[in-house]
Amino acid sequence: MQEQTTAKINHLEKHKTRPDFFDKSKPGQAEALEKLLTENPHIQICDEIIGQLAELIKCRNAQITYTSQSLNDAVIKYISGGDTSHIGTWVYYPWSFRLVHILHKEDFIELRTSRNNYKITLAERNTLSTKKIGVIGLSVGQSVSVTLAMERGFGQLRIADYDILELSNYNRIRTPLHNLGLLKTVSVAREIAEIDPYLDVVCFHDGITEENMDSFFTGDGKLDLLIDESDGLDIKILARLKARSLGIPVVQEASDRGMVDIERFDLEPDRPLLHGLVGDINIDILKSLKTNEDKIPYMLQIVGLHTVSERTKASMLEIGETITTWPQLASAVTLGGGITADVSRKILLDEFHKSGRFHVDMDEIFCDPVSSEKTVLKQNTLTPLTKEWIHNFLKTNFKKDTAEMTASESEIETLINAVLLAPSAGNTQPWKWALYNGIFYLFHDRSSSVSFMDHNNFIAQIALGTAIETFSLESKRMGFQPNIDLFPAGESENLVATISIKRSGVEMDECDINLANEIGARYTNRNKGNKKPLPSDVENDLKNCIGHSDDLSITLVDNQEDMMFIANTIALADRIRLMHKEGHPDFFVKEMRWTKEQAEKERDGLDIRTAGFGPLDVAGLHMASYPAVISLLRSWNKGAGLGKLSKKLIASSTALGILSFTGQDTVVKYINSGRAIQRLWLLLNHKNWGMQPMLSPIAIWHRVNYGKGEGLSQEDIEEMKDQQAEFNRKFLDENREPVFIFRIFEAEKHEVRSLRKPLTELFFRL
Repeated sequence: MQEQTTAKINHLEKHKTRPDFFDKSKPGQAEALEKLLTENPHIQICDEIIGQLAELIKCRNAQITYTSQSLNDAVIKYISGGDTSHIGTWVYYPWSFRLVHILHKEDFIELRTSRNNYKITLAERNTLSTKKIGVIGLSVGQSVSVTLAMERGFGQLRIADYDILELSNYNRIRTPLHNLGLLKTVSVAREIAEIDPYLDVVCFHDGITEENMDSFFTGDGKLDLLIDESDGLDIKILARLKARSLGIPVVQEASDRGMVDIERFDLEPDRPLLHGLVGDINIDILKSLKTNEDKIPYMLQIVGLHTVSERTKASMLEIGETITTWPQLASAVTLGGGITADVSRKILLDEFHKSGRFHVDMDEIFCDPVSSEKTVLKQNTLTPLTKEWIHNFLKTNFKKDTAEMTASESEIETLINAVLLAPSAGNTQPWKWALYNGIFYLFHDRSSSVSFMDHNNFIAQIALGTAIETFSLESKRMGFQPNIDLFPAGESENLVATISIKRSGVEMDECDINLANEIGARYTNRNKGNKKPLPSDVENDLKNCIGHSDDLSITLVDNQEDMMFIANTIALADRIRLMHKEGHPDFFVKEMRWTKEQAEKERDGLDIRTAGFGPLDVAGLHMASYPAVISLLRSWNKGAGLGKLSKKLIASSTALGILSFTGQDTVVKYINSGRAIQRLWLLLNHKNWGMQPMLSPIAIWHRVNYGKGEGLSQEDIEEMKDQQAEFNRKFLDENREPVFIFRIFEAEKHEVRSLRKPLTELFFRL
């Protein structure tokens, strides 16, 4: 029983935030104080009442210049020979076993705030002493609360936080180490009590909940101001809904770039929450968010993805990699405390009436002049192939080549429209088609395939192969037999192939019929998979359908350990690409289409709506799109998070496929690889399986192996060489080279498809 009682007492003491007061001039209190000291001889006593009296006298007689002797005489006169122990109040802090002798309340307040005059007048101080302020969240909120207390900017302060002090909080919260494990509410209330024990501080140790919200906002009188520094997104919204319904203004300081939000619900009762940034957000969704990764997209929606500092953007890309949450600095938190206290005072004194978002950005105010780092695309010096150029080329080189055209105008249009649906990395569509003297000509428009990732145009050559295979399958489906001649003018020319067609009575085999029927339905699925096992018949069909070249081979990898090795390889290559001075703008400017309007206007590139990205992925891409962010990651030797998305996608996949060929690379091998890739893709689409290319390591290896690693750091070159050696050892026979990696999975289908440029831009009747 005694142990239980002791435990209960200890628990109560642990949460005690108000000191005990003893006024020895009142009956019984001198005895009570004596008893306390007798029973607790270890109590430390601080009795500086004489010094306080001397200060009070000087404060009240500012026109007099006192000497030490005259001031001492004035104190003796003030005491009138009485016992100084009976002057003022004795304040006992049980959590620290300290007893402090201070002036009575009115004298104490007068003296403690005397250095505020006339920044804050007596009348203003009296007005502030009637105000009730609520503070939710006590990281930045601790600095705000203590600053408000130091200025005596309130009559009652209600503080709410459910969290305890942990060592990692000590980079920004000023509190002694012996407070570790203590509730933040308790720590803040005690700190305020040790500055001014006469202040009224009410603690909500469970934070703000739907159950205690009424008590927080209206218990013992309605709040005059709410200061929101909480991490809980649902609480941010619920608290604002409550504040708006009660006409209570809200202030929030984000500590990044000194950002302050002011919402004058007292003056604008219909004002949208958080300036309308969150729209009609679902509270239930916000309640379900548990991890920082879950919260980040919504936090960025609130603080402004494009207005947070570059260091914050870069830091957020490291969450889950090298840090666990977004960073905050003591300097920013302290500044935020001062700004918020200042704004609060102005609102409560009816001196400031605006709503909006404001910044006090120290990095902009105190900085050396620097040129802002901008995304700069490598100049493309190649001119797009025009109808006139193609016509002149064909008249000069192929004027005598003719073939009978037996296809109708509508059949030609149907055929070319199908061919233009062929896939290309980044949806670059690096082709121009022409029909001249009854023969179809396929040109490589090199101006469309200038890219850091496409060294020597090998990726464009793969795309041209997919176009040729699409032409072959679609023409056969329509009852024609294609005759394909590769590089009739030599491999160095833009002309890739000539194709003549004639009507044929030859029936397509069932496999090709199935593939041709998928041309219009094929697309890149970038959703997460469900890890459903791949049936053996699909494996066999994949290996049997590639055709066209005996040296092409497909390897399927479904062992989780091996798949994660490949995932790490792809993630490394993604990181190298996105942190490269050319690879970065290639992806974020040339390839990405960030809005529906941009996608419909350009009709090429990667429409972000087709990417299957979740809110966190989209937020991460936006943050990584800033060159200054990448520059910071590069200087920190970080950025592993740039490959996180690929890892997540592969972890959800059924298998990975590797297409390889024997010996050294040639243009024809890449063309044939492209033809095989299109067949694989159409087959998987027919079998209701998703396929997504994962080309980044192939592209980097090609630059390393055939371009001497041009533009890459020696460290990146060596790391990618090591990865390729291990990759080849694990998955390929000797003398084979990987040309294509792709993931296989079952997943929901996309409703949005990548767009293609109009037929009139890519096909010319000459």
